[in-house]
Amino acid sequence: MSPSPDQGPGPFSAPDVIGGANQVNQPPVTGPRELRRRKARPYSHVRYEIDLNSDPAQQVKHPWMEELKEVIERKKLEEGGDLVHLTAATLHGMAARRFKWIDHWEVHPGGWLPLSSHKDEGEEAIGPLLSALESDQCPPVDKAKEFSVRLSDHAGDRADVTVRRPPHVGHHSITLDLWGKWTGESAEDVVGSLGSRLPVRSATMTKYQYAVDKD
Repeated sequence: MSPSPDQGPGPFSAPDVIGGANQVNQPPVTGPRELRRRKARPYSHVRYEIDLNSDPAQQVKHPWMEELKEVIERKKLEEGGDLVHLTAATLHGMAARRFKWIDHWEVHPGGWLPLSSHKDEGEEAIGPLLSALESDQCPPVDKAKEFSVRLSDHAGDRADVTVRRPPHVGHHSITLDLWGKWTGESAEDVVGSLGSRLPVRSATMTKYQYAVDKD
C-alpha cells in the first residue's frame, strides 16, 4: 500500500456526520481542526480509522447476503465468515461512491486474490469477491485476519481499504485511505456510505495531506 503522509494537527469532534440504518446513536467522525476553517482547500490524501460494534444484534443485511452465506457455508468458512461479510458490506458501501474497480486485493495471512475483468461498469466489486471465493486460486480465508483492497473510480481517485478482525475479543476495525482530490465533505460522504451499511461505532480522521496548489 502507499506510504502514509505526515500526521496533521490534533482532532476535533464532529458528531452526527455519519448516518446509518445500523446505528441508534450517530457515531462521531473526528478530524483536524483546520477542516472547518479551510474546507475549500482539497486534500490529496485522507486516512480514517473506523471502529465497528461487535454487537451480534447489529447484522448487515443486503439482497446479496444469502448468496454470500451460501458460499461461506459451502466453503466451510466458519471462522472467516464474519470477516468476509464485513468485507462484502464494505465493498458495497465503496461501490455506492463509485469505487467499483479492484486494482489489487489480498488476505493476510494468505496472499493475493485472483482479479477479474471489469467490463461491466454496473458491476460491484462484490461480484468479483464471490467469484474469488469460489475460485480454486483463492488462498484460504478461514484463518485470515485482514482483507486489503485497492479500489479505483476510473475518475482519478482511489481508495485503499483494510478490514481486520481483532486477535482477541473486541471490535473489528477498518482503515480507509482516500487518494486523489478530496474535500472534507466528499471524504465524509464515503465514510457515511460505509456507516449506512456497517455497524460503525466511531470514525476518526488520523492523517491528511493537502493537495499541491498548481496556480
